[in-house]
Amino acid sequence: MPTSGQTMNDSSRKIEDLTFLGRPVCVLCVDVSRERMPAFYPLLQQGFVLENRGDYTVKMFLSEVLHLPPEYIENRIQTVFLDGKVVDDLDSEVPADRAVLALSAAMPGLAGAVLRRNTPYGAFRPSITSRQNATRMKGFTGILFVKLFNLIARDLGPALFERGLMFDSESIRSFFDSPPVDSPKCFNRIHANGVPVTPDFPCGCRCLQDQYVMLRVVSGG
Repeated sequence: MPTSGQTMNDSSRKIEDLTFLGRPVCVLCVDVSRERMPAFYPLLQQGFVLENRGDYTVKMFLSEVLHLPPEYIENRIQTVFLDGKVVDDLDSEVPADRAVLALSAAMPGLAGAVLRRNTPYGAFRPSITSRQNATRMKGFTGILFVKLFNLIARDLGPALFERGLMFDSESIRSFFDSPPVDSPKCFNRIHANGVPVTPDFPCGCRCLQDQYVMLRVVSGG
């Protein structure tokens, strides 16, 4: 996400002035047809980056940073992993710097039932239940990696991509170098820092050398 107080529509700042944790950001805007939007969902599974302020619980990240309504968090996000361990209490878990938060809808079968939040079967997974009640560190600034899976990616992907998500540049270069998105037919337009990209994109896109890329994907219909 843009740094505090910034949005993708903030006309008071030039695109090239955007930073994330003090580092320059390449702003990549992609216009695709609606049916091509799911091609970008694998990026959500790989994970995007949020600023980790050190005093936010998992619940606060979901509600105040991703702006998810309470009923969606409660009813749709049934399985939550923090650094590979299952989270039951979203209000008490505080992600550490560079933690990985993974969100999933209900998964099928017995395994899905065991991994679900606040399930009666939770006693069967004590070794993989998260108890990362890290001390809140106000004023601390770090990174949180967020991964979205299955129905969560499908539900949230279009709106989050339109708002803009932060990725490390290597993930973006690799993604655009891979089929099917390496085909020009996938896109209507691509702009990097407000400038149309060259035909050899992403190789010829110098701004992708920045550490972070703000990716916006807009469906043109």
